[in-house]
Amino acid sequence: MFFFFAGGVTQEVRQVLKQEAGRCVNCRSPADLVNTNKVLKLFFVPVWRWPGKDQLMHCNNCGLFYPPSLSPNSAENL
Repeated sequence: MFFFFAGGVTQEVRQVLKQEAGRCVNCRSPADLVNTNKVLKLFFVPVWRWPGKDQLMHCNNCGLFYPPSLSPNSAENL
């Protein structure tokens, strides 16, 4: 018997804490300081959500999530 499983865990923005709090390390466009949700998806359907542990930076352009410590001007804004 063969089972096919398609799923995974992704991150989604739950709440924006500060808009344009820094610059993206990937594309240099504005990034927001956010709280996140982790989402378990099975066959591309969200099944379970739980809060992320830390605050992250989220790029408005490329969608990258990264820790605020990597932001080029994180010391100025936090």
